Amino acid sequence: EPRGTAGVSAKSNGEIPLLSPHQATERCDTMKVMLTTPNSKKECLAIMGNYESYHLQKWMRLPVTENKPIQSALPLRHVSKSHKGNGRAMQIPSQTQTLRWWSILKTYFQSIDSVLK
Repeated sequence: EPRGTAGVSAKSNGEIPLLSPHQATERCDTMKVMLTTPNSKKECLAIMGNYESYHLQKWMRLPVTENKPIQSALPLRHVSKSHKGNGRAMQIPSQTQTLRWWSILKTYFQSIDSVLK
């Protein structure tokens, strides 16, 4: 069977067949599962042959300008995993934010050993 065609037969015309869980896993010695939130947005998943990696890349039709929502006419571009459809992404804390919370974090690290005993 040619590489990458497992589960696809001449009868299926290249379409992904609908299989029972038993049929879908009967030839698997290892199974990898990707979890994602099902949504009604136009989301696609691509599985490509390459070196083994557990990193998921995220591509969206977002403008390069920050904080602008998805625009379907734009090409897909690689974005961070924290990007949302509205164009916003989680930001690295600023120095001011880090210093504000540092004393609480310091207290936590200084007492963690006694708490875990």
